Amino acid sequence: MANTGELPSGLADMPAGPELTAALAGIDTARVSIYHRPVVALARRRQMTHHQALVLAESRELGRCAGPASGGPRRLSQPSRWAEGEVAALYTCSERAARQELDFAEQVITHMPRVFEAMLAGWLDQAKVWVFADYRTNRSSDNQDRENPDSAAGGAAEGGADSGGEPVTGVEIRVGLATLLGLDERCGQLAGFDYVLSETARRSVAKQHRGAEWRFAVTNAEGRVVFGGLTRRRPLLPAGEPPGRCRGGVVELHVSAELLAALTGGGSGVLPAAYSRWAPVLADVAAQYADRQRLLAQLDARPCDRFPNTGLARFLCIRDRTCVWPGCRRSAVNCQIDHNQDRTDGGPTTQANTAPLCPRHHLYKTAGIWKLRQIRPGVFEWISPLGRVYHTQAEPLNPPVPLVPQCPPPTPTESPPATPTTLQADDPDPPPF
Repeated sequence: MANTGELPSGLADMPAGPELTAALAGIDTARVSIYHRPVVALARRRQMTHHQALVLAESRELGRCAGPASGGPRRLSQPSRWAEGEVAALYTCSERAARQELDFAEQVITHMPRVFEAMLAGWLDQAKVWVFADYRTNRSSDNQDRENPDSAAGGAAEGGADSGGEPVTGVEIRVGLATLLGLDERCGQLAGFDYVLSETARRSVAKQHRGAEWRFAVTNAEGRVVFGGLTRRRPLLPAGEPPGRCRGGVVELHVSAELLAALTGGGSGVLPAAYSRWAPVLADVAAQYADRQRLLAQLDARPCDRFPNTGLARFLCIRDRTCVWPGCRRSAVNCQIDHNQDRTDGGPTTQANTAPLCPRHHLYKTAGIWKLRQIRPGVFEWISPLGRVYHTQAEPLNPPVPLVPQCPPPTPTESPPATPTTLQADDPDPPPF
C-alpha cells in the first residue's frame, strides 16, 4: 500500500481511534499523491481531535481526584475545590486557564455527552465543541471582559509620571543598570505583566524619579541575586530638567557584581566621566554591597518575631520577585510573607524560612492541601494534593548572553582566478556589461 501510494480502504470515513492510528502509521507520506493528501490530512485531524477528547477526559478526572491531605486518595463525585491548582501546576498554565479547562471538560462530558462522543470519534473538533459550550453557558459575554495584559502593560509602563503635570500612579519596573547607562539594550520587566522594550523602561524610570521606592539587586555571574536593598540616591538631572514625579511605584535596578566593580573603578571610587550623573546611585549601591555580610545578618537578627521586619520583607521581594507557587506571576510586592515552617511549629522568621505567597496560594499551603519546603534560601519544593513534586526558583536576572560560535573561514580548495589588472582591448563584453 505504501509503495504504490494507495490509501487504506475506507480511510475517508474511518472514525478516530486505534484502527485509524494503525492505518495512518502504515502510510508512507512521501509517496502519497497530491490527490490523496486531503484525505490523509482530514484523517490526521480526526485523530488529533480524538486525542484532544482523551486529554479533556483526563482533565475531568484530575478535577475529581482527592489526595491524601483530603482524607486519602479517592475519586470525588463533584469537582474538587483545589483541582485548578493541581491542573495549573501540571499543565504549566495559569489557574484561570486551568479553571477554564476544567469547566469546559465538565460541560462537555457531563452535560453534552453526544457532543463529546462526536469529538471522541473525531467528527467535531475542539473549536466547534467550544461553540456548543459557549452557547449553553453564555460564555461569549465573559470573553469580552478578559483582561488584555499586553495593552495594560503598555499603558502602565508609559504612565509613571508626567513631568510638569500632576503625579500619577507609579508602576513596578525592573531594569538592568547597564540598560539605563546605555551599555546594552536588554528589555525591562513590568511586574505582573511582561517585558517592555529598553527605551520604554528608560522612560518609565525617568518618570518615577520622585515618589517611587528605588531598590537594587546585585547578582553573581549566573544572574542569581546575592544581595539587595534600598537606595535613596537618584541620578543627577541635566540643568533645567524637572524630575519625574509619581505616587507610589517601585524601580528595581539590577547590576552584576562584576559590572558594579567596573563602574565604580574597582573599588577605587573613580567613576568614568560618561556615567557621572549616576555617581550617587552607584556609590550607594557599592557601599552597601561592600558591607553585605553585616547587612544580611541583620535581616535574620530577630527570628522570634511574628512578622518579618521591613528589610527582610523587602529582600524577599527582591530575591523571589513573585509568589513562589509554580507558575504564579503575582508580584511579591502584592503578596503575603509566609513562614514555610509555621510559627506555631517553631519556624523562625529568617530568609531561609520565609517567602512571598499570594492570598490564594497562601491558602493552599495554610489549609495543608499543598506542602511547601524551602530546600535552601530561594529554592522551594511543593508537593501537590496528588503527590507530584514541583521545584521553583526565581529566574536569573540579566543572565550572561551566550556567545554565538564563529564559523571558521572556509578553506579554499583551489586558487581563485587571477584578476586582470588591465582591460583587454579585444574583450567582446567589457564592463559594466
